[in-house]
Amino acid sequence: MPGGLANLLTGSRAAEPSGAGRLSDLLTLAQFQKLHGREWNRAARQGYPLTLCLAQLDFFASYPAAFRQPCLEVVAGLFDAQLAPVGGMAAYDPGEGFLVLIPDADAEQGRERAEHLCAAIQQKGIPHASSPHRVLTLSVAVTSDLPLFEGMPFDKFVSVLRDALAQVTTRGGNLVTVVPAAYRRP
Repeated sequence: MPGGLANLLTGSRAAEPSGAGRLSDLLTLAQFQKLHGREWNRAARQGYPLTLCLAQLDFFASYPAAFRQPCLEVVAGLFDAQLAPVGGMAAYDPGEGFLVLIPDADAEQGRERAEHLCAAIQQKGIPHASSPHRVLTLSVAVTSDLPLFEGMPFDKFVSVLRDALAQVTTRGGNLVTVVPAAYRRP
């Protein structure tokens, strides 16, 4: 069995980064929405940028159902390992994918962190027969801005990111795209 899949099936954590989290350790969508509101208001008061990302595993709907949960557990650990050093937080929602919040990060820093996430998941080498990349990959939409006022609606951010992510996944996935801030869009 290929290494990534063997680790998933046997539950081996030897290849996972130390301190790897579990899917249940990530925030729920409701918790993430509250966190986003608090961080948005804090960033508006203190004058620093805030980055929000929406990430989806490419072609995951065609991934074998028996392996989806173990795969998500491994991916959650990679999110934790990549985001913890920069104070980022993640949530997982089966309908949306992974939501990421990175305080005090501009669009370029958000893009770099998203690229690190993509690379970490691809380098894990989890086999995915339905993917053109032959391994599990991630696509990420990133938006960042310097909040100028308190109370930006969370749903507007998610909507903008969802639309951008749909464009990325139709181009084969395994990409990062940066989109303008939600409230500045026409």
